[in-house]
Amino acid sequence: MGTEMEFQGLPEGCIAVILSRTTPVDACRLSVVSKLFHSAADSDAVWECFLPSDYHSIISECSLPNYPSKKALYLALADHPVIFDEGKKSLQLEKKSGKKCYMIAARALSIVWGDTEQYWNWTTDPDSRFPEVAELIDVCWLDIRGVFSTLTLSPDTLYAAYFVFKMINPIGFKNRRVEVSVDFNGDDGSIKHVCLDGSSSGRRVAGLQRPSLRSDGWLEIEMGEFFNGGLEDKVQMSVKEVKAGNWKSGLFVEGIEVRPKLSLVSSTFQSAAESDAVWHKFLPSDFHTLLSQSPSSSFPSKKHLYIHLCHNPLLIDHGKKSFQLDKVYGKKCYMLSARTLFIVWGDTPRYWGWTSLPDARFSEVAELVSVCWLEIRGWINTGMLSPKTLYGAYLVFKPSPAGIFGFDYQSVEVSVGIAGGEASKRTVFLDAERGRRLRYQIVPRRAGIFNRARFLTSVETPPAQHNSNINNNNNSSNNNNSVDLQYPKERGDGWMEVELGDFFNDGEDDKEVEMGVCEIKSGDWKGGLFLQGIEIRPKTVPSIS
Repeated sequence: MGTEMEFQGLPEGCIAVILSRTTPVDACRLSVVSKLFHSAADSDAVWECFLPSDYHSIISECSLPNYPSKKALYLALADHPVIFDEGKKSLQLEKKSGKKCYMIAARALSIVWGDTEQYWNWTTDPDSRFPEVAELIDVCWLDIRGVFSTLTLSPDTLYAAYFVFKMINPIGFKNRRVEVSVDFNGDDGSIKHVCLDGSSSGRRVAGLQRPSLRSDGWLEIEMGEFFNGGLEDKVQMSVKEVKAGNWKSGLFVEGIEVRPKLSLVSSTFQSAAESDAVWHKFLPSDFHTLLSQSPSSSFPSKKHLYIHLCHNPLLIDHGKKSFQLDKVYGKKCYMLSARTLFIVWGDTPRYWGWTSLPDARFSEVAELVSVCWLEIRGWINTGMLSPKTLYGAYLVFKPSPAGIFGFDYQSVEVSVGIAGGEASKRTVFLDAERGRRLRYQIVPRRAGIFNRARFLTSVETPPAQHNSNINNNNNSSNNNNSVDLQYPKERGDGWMEVELGDFFNDGEDDKEVEMGVCEIKSGDWKGGLFLQGIEIRPKTVPSIS
């Protein structure tokens, strides 16, 4: 009664404006306060604000009936997914918050051999929202990928991606580790191993997440999560099992769904979540010092500053280093420019040149002209990094327009370790094209008695051992050259990167970590690449207690 008395002097339009600043749940609750509130809460002015700003363009692609009100349209979009993009995507609203949920149909995913009838079949399923689903006939190389633009999603929202599928008489999936990942804007996103077989029979592998049953009759398993800050980014999602080499069948793929991970509880919590007091705790304790090293713009809130630092590297140390925050966990990331690295013969024009590139974050990059002695080293203090965090170091480079040479059959030794102590070493290749050639040298499966034989001429080797004991003085057990031959992969910024190694920063003492790239044994001449620097960023496990 008190609420009605306070607002009874206001016109209905003013009350509608007030209600539009709440949430759909709040508006429905307040509609029972009085007839005045009920009328305002059902008005188009209120529910227009709860609908996505681009809903006109969305419904123009869908065959939707005319709804008597904006509230009726909202409830229809919340209760039933609408299909668009020629049956390859669906949109639905989360009922409590109005956040957008999308599913990418199997037809819109990249499925290795998806159009080869020997391996995959396209069929219909009465339970599916899409006209087609993908049926796995038989493969030993399972590789499914999807890409999504964050501009189509609701801003300032924590999202999760879910693989949506069925199992009918499955073969080759029981207790089998399958890798799922969410790669946000070219970063090493969340990578984890799951089991797609949800049956309770047989041995269960400890720590492997199993799928859950959805209300629509399909199974789903979470692939990872990401925070959409409202800027343009790409999210790449993948489901892979390419190492075991065993044949798999009986999998039906409907698609990959992207939906909000956490709903807003109320407008009160939303207001609190936007406050500087909350976002100040997410920023690093020394962010004022870091900002003072770079000419930066002012930001209206700590939240805007946090999101800016997640999406835009900040140049520090007179433009020779960059600082950025990890998008998911807020951990510190640094890149050391080529100018801060020790490069043997780096100032001799005959061997190395210095130039600028439009897609580099630094004013200068190093160009490898031709050397027979390749040696690059960099250092960083652990006191600069986030404590209790597993970090990886990555060489960031790309081939020159003339092409890379001398690296196609020549491996390179890379290392990470405490300066002056033992280092963890591994062997990598810098020629990405050679890695692709080896990875996809595939012999087609043949019918007959040998049809269960391995069909890969090159099988991926196990991951290199991590050097997690960087705080121990005795690292001799990690000092063996790894047999794992790794190849570069393309980043979201158009450059290539290859991992040099990893280390755990306990945050207790300030140590110096040394990173190295070396090829001095063969005597062969090598050249044709641009070196941007070495990036140090958190790996998929954000912290270890």
